[in-house]
Amino acid sequence: KNGLTVIGKSFHIQFDRLTGAISQFSYKGNNLLESPLLPCFWRVPTDNDEGRNNSYASSWRKVGLDDYKIKTKQLDFVILPTGDVQVYVNNLLEFKEGNILQKANYTISHEGEVLIDAIFYINIDVLSLARVGMKCALPVEWKNLTWFGRGPHESYDDRKESAYVGIYNGIVCEQSFPHIMPQENGNKTDNRWLEIYDDFGSGIRITGKPFFNFNIQNYSDKDLNRSKKAHTLIRGEKNWLHIDYKQMGLGGDDSWSPRVHKEFLLKNKVYHYTYAIEPL
Repeated sequence: KNGLTVIGKSFHIQFDRLTGAISQFSYKGNNLLESPLLPCFWRVPTDNDEGRNNSYASSWRKVGLDDYKIKTKQLDFVILPTGDVQVYVNNLLEFKEGNILQKANYTISHEGEVLIDAIFYINIDVLSLARVGMKCALPVEWKNLTWFGRGPHESYDDRKESAYVGIYNGIVCEQSFPHIMPQENGNKTDNRWLEIYDDFGSGIRITGKPFFNFNIQNYSDKDLNRSKKAHTLIRGEKNWLHIDYKQMGLGGDDSWSPRVHKEFLLKNKVYHYTYAIEPL
């Protein structure tokens, strides 16, 4: 009735019947997720995204890229010969104009590692998706991070030459950049793995197959967007994590026309990416 639950020796993972998403993930009695792990294709618009007429941001708002309804078409499982459990999810994401079909396989090991293999079939008419990925909220106590990718500062596919690949450490509250007008910030590209954990070392590790983008902040996208008008940003209730296949480039040749070089746009009809989450 409530969905599907996979139970191991030290973990249990619950998939919600209405969204097909991992809604609960507990390991040794601790909750690893503060919100479901859901697809995301939108970002808080940058000044360049807003531009003037026919901007990327107006294209996103027209189709309702930041707000969709989920219809779960399939939620099923099979036990593999290895003893691992594979959960199949088939979701229709309905936007104001058009839809995206999500097909995902979650392979869950004895130890509680979850391999997520997601395909998105894009059926919306938009200048470019803002991002292709998934997001969730994590416990606020997990304030430490270590990653193997570009750093230590933010990077985007068309702004990453100065961010060298290496192993970096940081804390969540320092990953944001305080633009005068609140907007998307703090992304990290070309990551092999990321660990987010509390002061005792409990948390999660995310591994790209092969790479992924991530963005972690101690505020939600909704609160960041609201702060454009409210001029105050609500921080510190949860840590919000984006795990992305890609994010659209920032552009910046000029800021009055939709001007991101075509190789940094997200205009494909199909996207496929794979990553793993495991408890620490």
